[in-house]
Amino acid sequence: MGVNVQVCWEKFCNYWEVEPRMVPMEGDRFHLTADEAVAAGGSDAGLAPRELLLASLGACTAVALRKHAALNDWALGKITVGVRWSRNPSGTDHIERRLSFTRPLTPEQKTRLLEVADATPVTSVLRAGIAIQSSVVD
Repeated sequence: MGVNVQVCWEKFCNYWEVEPRMVPMEGDRFHLTADEAVAAGGSDAGLAPRELLLASLGACTAVALRKHAALNDWALGKITVGVRWSRNPSGTDHIERRLSFTRPLTPEQKTRLLEVADATPVTSVLRAGIAIQSSVVD
C-alpha cells in the first residue's frame, strides 16, 4: 500500500474509532485468501467462507450505524458488531448479531439503531435469500 494511502487509511480508522485491518494489495487489486481450518481439510491460510460472509454482515452493519449516528449527531463511540453463525439441533442455521458502543445510549437510540441494523443491505439479502445462477465458462 502506498504511503499516502496508508496515512489516509490510518486517519480514517482513527476518525471512525475502528481497528485498522490491512489487506495485502498488489497493483490496483485487493487480494483476500479464503481457506478452511486444518480440522476441516484446509491449511488455515485465510478466513473460512462463512467467516467472510459474517465479516460482510458485520461491516455493513457498522457502516450503516455510523452513518445513521452522524446524520443524527449521535456520539456512539467505538462500534463493535459481533456476529456468530450457529445451527440448532433441528439443523436450522441462525446468525446472532450483537451491537455494542462505548458511549451511553438512550433506550430510543438503542431501538432505532436495532432498526437500522435490521435494514442493512446485507441483512436484507440474507433474510430474503438470493437466487444464485452458476455456469461453467470456457
